[in-house]
Amino acid sequence: MVRDDKGRVRAVHPAAQKVIKPKLISGKTPSTPVEAARSHANQLANMFGVRDAAKELGVSGETQLSDAKVVHFAQSINGVPVIGGELNVLVDGAGNLRSINGETSAAALSGKATVTARAAADTAIKATAKATRLPEQALKAGNPVLSGYDPELIGGPGSAATVWKVEVTAGKGMDVRQLVLVNAEDGRVVLSFSQVAHADRRICGFDNVANPDNRCPGGVPVTRSEGQEPTGNTTVDAAYEFSGAYNIMLATLGRNSIDNNGMALASAVDFCPQAPCPYANAFWDGAQTTYGQGFLTEDVLAHEFTHGVTEFTSKLLYYYQSGAINESISDVIGEAFDQLYTGPFAGNDDPSVKWLMGEDVAGGAARNMANPPAFNQPDATSSPLWKADPFDMGGVHINSGVGNKAAYLMTEGGSFGGFVIVPIGDILKVARIWLAAEGLLTAGSDYTDLAFALHQACINLTKTPSFGITDNNCLSVLYSTGAVGMSNVPTAEGTIPQASQCTPGTASTNVLFENFNWPVSATLPPGWSETGEASIDGQARPSNSAGNALFIPDPFIDPLAIETVERTSFVQLPVSSSLFAYFNHHYSFDFVPAGLQGQGYFDGGRVEVDVEGDAFSWIPLNTGWNVGPDKALSGKSGVWFSGDSRGWTSSRVSLAAYSGKRVKLRFVLATDGFASFTAAYGWWIDNFKIYSCAGKKPLTTDINGDGYGDVVIGEPGRRVSDLANGGDVRMVWGNSQGLDITGNEVFSQDNALVAGAANTNGRFGTAVATADFHGDGFADIAVGAPNSPEGEGSVTLLRGYVWGVTTQNSFFAAPASTSVPEPFANSNFGASLAVGDFNDDGFGDLAIGAPGHNAGRGGVKVLYGSASGLVRTTGATNWFVQGANSVPGTAEDLDGFGSSLASGDFNGDGRTDLAIGAAGEDVGTAVDAGSVTVLLGTASGLSGTGAQEFTEGAAGMPGTAESGDQFGFSLAAGDVTGDLKADLVVGAPGETVGGNANSGAIFLLRGSASGPTTVNSQAIDESSTIVPGEASTSRFGYSVAVGDQDGDGRAEVVAGAPNKNVGGQDQAGAVTILPGSVSGLVGVGTTWSQGTNGVPDTAEANDHFGAAVLMARIRFQSRSDLVAGAPDETATFAEQGLVHFLTNTSTGNQTVSSSNLIGGGMAIADFGAALG
Repeated sequence: MVRDDKGRVRAVHPAAQKVIKPKLISGKTPSTPVEAARSHANQLANMFGVRDAAKELGVSGETQLSDAKVVHFAQSINGVPVIGGELNVLVDGAGNLRSINGETSAAALSGKATVTARAAADTAIKATAKATRLPEQALKAGNPVLSGYDPELIGGPGSAATVWKVEVTAGKGMDVRQLVLVNAEDGRVVLSFSQVAHADRRICGFDNVANPDNRCPGGVPVTRSEGQEPTGNTTVDAAYEFSGAYNIMLATLGRNSIDNNGMALASAVDFCPQAPCPYANAFWDGAQTTYGQGFLTEDVLAHEFTHGVTEFTSKLLYYYQSGAINESISDVIGEAFDQLYTGPFAGNDDPSVKWLMGEDVAGGAARNMANPPAFNQPDATSSPLWKADPFDMGGVHINSGVGNKAAYLMTEGGSFGGFVIVPIGDILKVARIWLAAEGLLTAGSDYTDLAFALHQACINLTKTPSFGITDNNCLSVLYSTGAVGMSNVPTAEGTIPQASQCTPGTASTNVLFENFNWPVSATLPPGWSETGEASIDGQARPSNSAGNALFIPDPFIDPLAIETVERTSFVQLPVSSSLFAYFNHHYSFDFVPAGLQGQGYFDGGRVEVDVEGDAFSWIPLNTGWNVGPDKALSGKSGVWFSGDSRGWTSSRVSLAAYSGKRVKLRFVLATDGFASFTAAYGWWIDNFKIYSCAGKKPLTTDINGDGYGDVVIGEPGRRVSDLANGGDVRMVWGNSQGLDITGNEVFSQDNALVAGAANTNGRFGTAVATADFHGDGFADIAVGAPNSPEGEGSVTLLRGYVWGVTTQNSFFAAPASTSVPEPFANSNFGASLAVGDFNDDGFGDLAIGAPGHNAGRGGVKVLYGSASGLVRTTGATNWFVQGANSVPGTAEDLDGFGSSLASGDFNGDGRTDLAIGAAGEDVGTAVDAGSVTVLLGTASGLSGTGAQEFTEGAAGMPGTAESGDQFGFSLAAGDVTGDLKADLVVGAPGETVGGNANSGAIFLLRGSASGPTTVNSQAIDESSTIVPGEASTSRFGYSVAVGDQDGDGRAEVVAGAPNKNVGGQDQAGAVTILPGSVSGLVGVGTTWSQGTNGVPDTAEANDHFGAAVLMARIRFQSRSDLVAGAPDETATFAEQGLVHFLTNTSTGNQTVSSSNLIGGGMAIADFGAALG
């Protein structure tokens, strides 16, 4: 199975030696290739997103491929054909499946038109006239075809829509062949691009005399036709000889001319449409090839005619990746013909020009297939030369270098991209493979599809021995496509420029923030006004969590010269040298690409500022833009955002020049007042803020940067892809009221772009933690899967960004790898996580517990943050075990060193320190009494030097070490006493109290200049006067958390008792909150359980409320709210799990069920077992 970068299935083929036979159709065995293919499509099309194969898929053609047949299916939705929606089913002679590939749309297309076909044709002509600068009367629109448009299929802009598909030409053979898609419901131009592919014989010589009509015959009579003697005109006779030899090569490759039906090959040579001459180009226009003087060469002629072959087979659109493949196929066949042709008028065949395209053309070669970068083309999808340039229909002439390099490697072999390729050697074999692959491509195919098609075509060709193609040749094909990264996301294309918010190591403080997440409406939210048709819109949401955005349309029917959206009141800026305005935006403004007479930018947007009530003026570039405007608009001054952003980008501008002043900002959209040529939708704007940058804030929990803390909920027991206990995590966004369960996101290792793979019993989500590891102002998420695979364990990092979580550049750490060389099998790597800034460099660092390491002795791995994210290094500050690198204690089997972790600045030096629990530590004869070790942070990271070890009853520590205490089972840190040093809270849920085993206790160790100290340390259990209730087998201290709930500067301590009997319900669970003070924990606390103190729901047996607790700064930066998990709560499903958000009053409390979240609930999922 082949998936694309978004996880969608693109191809399916049986495993080796496996036969997939067609199923019965209406009780009958399929008897033809079409019937067999239909049977397979009915069974498998749903994997490609087709809802009803019988209704949506119609046979559009057949292609012979060696001993098999490709049956082509075209998709329609509600009766309209979907552009690029196609599936190819390859069956052998018995009807067995060889492969099925392609792309389909799942869009909800209406299939209806409110705009007439005539009106759509008129719009298409106006748009083309603007681009070509030809009068409208010189253009002709073909019959509009009502169609479905889905940008996911061809990489276009906008959203899915029912459109009129119109082809506009200029008549008399001029090189105008514009494909225009007009929205059938509102009349806008959705997409517009040129389909002119910049080749019995029929040659017309134009003698380099200006003539706008290139038809052959038509513009001039035929100069030489099939069977006629040479004319003496070198160019005419060369075209005749080349055409004949090209047709023979096609026949050798099994094709009857370009249409596979004997079509005459017509060529116009020495053509010049208008003075000055000569015309410096060549093109295929759908009927013939045309060449300016000096452009008729063997490779160019074969290149142009092969565009015709493509038009009659895959019909690849001349747009973005499909267009680049179109160009590459023509280059491959063109170069093959050039190398093989030895007849009259042959050009330069010196080895030095081999693999150059157009070496004999006036002006020299245009491309080097062996070395594409020599002509600024990429030789791999990872190349920085990859460019999705809208001025070249998305890079059709640029990105073809990837395919060209692959063809070169197939033929010549070599080492490239980490692969060693054995040469096929025979370029005719390579040409046969590429031509056969055409039959497995669709109109919207990209390089992922091409990689599959080439390999599958090769495999099929091995079935015909006379072709001489072997399994080893197919291995060369596979390695060549791998070497250039055909199946990978293009690095440059996949990276839309983004502005940074603050320099690494500093954090933002908002002066004003507006996320425009208001209900969809034509009315703007309070605080904003507009002149035009601006609205709140939800059409361009980049993720589930993004919500709505401000939308300023680019008008097209009754255009306005200027539209504005502005703040209604001034904002008082603080005095700061680090003031900025920042916003995310996605725009599509009217422009005409290069290569057309009317090229340029016509509509655009920019930001203007009013200072202290002066007039608005645009913010110039020299004020400090990051990813700012850079286009000049026709007839307008200054620079603007224009063209197509190709997705959501972000921009930042310095406001330091206005420090201490009152300002008002506005967004301005300007137009030229004429009909649009391109898909000029307009301007979406989101997450606008004015802010300052200062200080360090690497331990933020704000994943999406909206100023509110967010919560990550682990669900390690959830079944994922039918894998029991595969696990997932769910992001729930904070807001001014608490937790917003709408727009949340769910991630598992089954997500296509999440690093790692889901495993049975992997328990992804057992541990979660958040911190800003990149210094970009967004909290990132670390997720532990300690049993994945087979107890080895792994940790996955997901990056935070403005709309929530992105899997781009997700990081995966696993034992016995270059990332983490130390732990090995059964280490339970990722069982615990803690974050801090251990070296005080302004980046979050990650500590990872591996308590199963080395027969359960345990260890802790530390990865340090940087501008590139977590750094994968080794050394004394990265891997810690007892008894090594000055770490106290002795490593013993089943100690479980690293079973729990907590971080805080215990000695007040500005660097985070790390507490490490070893709940299985034996103390004397007391088995599993437990211990805690504290490592101190230094300028170079954590160090064992000066480390401390704590056990009950030792060196002033209260209590007595007893078997089963599990001292260190849970850990938390925070400033309980208000002295600006973190205090350490240790849970010992196995502590025996009043004869009750597993009653539990917590211990408080105060911070000091030397770290945690036993001086004035405390032991608290359910028999303590400050804890309400009585001691029982509640496992008090099973979970602990620290946070300042009332904002007095002294943190409260929370202790979970998940086995607490509540109202006769055994193991219903409870949590106790103990107030902080300068004297430690002395005030009487409050105990909360479900159904009491305003906590929603009802206490029930085995809910285990309090199994996980978190004090999270969600609503306020200075105050924390309590989040408590009940992972075994039966809600919609048995033992599904619940999470409670609890304020410091009985109002605002929330219960969050996974049933409310994306993906819904599931039994025995342990939702709420981990919180971060």
